[in-house]
Amino acid sequence: MSIINEWRESELINEISGRLLSGMDDACQFAVQQARERAPIGATGNVRRLIDYEVKGVGNDVVGYLGVNKGKHGGARSNQGEAFYWYFHEVGTSKLPARPFLRPAVFENAAEILRRLTGG
Repeated sequence: MSIINEWRESELINEISGRLLSGMDDACQFAVQQARERAPIGATGNVRRLIDYEVKGVGNDVVGYLGVNKGKHGGARSNQGEAFYWYFHEVGTSKLPARPFLRPAVFENAAEILRRLTGG
């Protein structure tokens, strides 16, 4: 057993932050793959390539965002309307039943996502 005789707070915080970011990145990549497999093809078939993620450090937190990216792959103008349209597939409308693909990608894989977050 080793004894800690010097506290290096900044090194510890950097190590933990790096592991959290890495774990969140791995978990988000997995969630994107799951969402792409579940996404409806649609008229253009573009939604699968528009599903993306972003990992950010927000204060003391590490946050992963998963969604349909409106500003990538072929220009923001062409994808903005398409991203808006896919929101209604996810949540439904009075005339369109919900066909979620983002939420199930996360919630149905919670155990695997947690495993990836913790590096287990």
